[in-house]
Amino acid sequence: MPILWFVVWIATWQALMSLPAQGQHTHEGEVGQFYQTWRMPENRDESGNRIQGCCSGIDCRPALEMRKNTRGTSQWEALVNVPYSREPLWIAIPDSVWEDVQPDPRESPDERNHVCVLYSGKVVCAVRTGGF
Repeated sequence: MPILWFVVWIATWQALMSLPAQGQHTHEGEVGQFYQTWRMPENRDESGNRIQGCCSGIDCRPALEMRKNTRGTSQWEALVNVPYSREPLWIAIPDSVWEDVQPDPRESPDERNHVCVLYSGKVVCAVRTGGF
């Protein structure tokens, strides 16, 4: 019986370790496919087609929280785990990059808010769920 419990424990541990941490970047599954095909709404060719990807491999991730921005010109901020900070940061999201204001909007692949933040801190893509 102890061997069975050990096998179950190992299987559970391996399954949990294979999941991306909350708010971390991934190229796995439906979210990963979304990140790989997401294009910047502000970078378009003369025909109006999006031409540059949002994600260079580490830029996109789920937002941990959302709140109204009371300090700047953008309406919303997202709490995001960014690779250049040990702690999540509140990042202002320009109103112009939200998918729901685009003529060709994309929807969240998993009903969560997602943002793509460059090392400069600039948000280039953002998708929000219906609650925001």
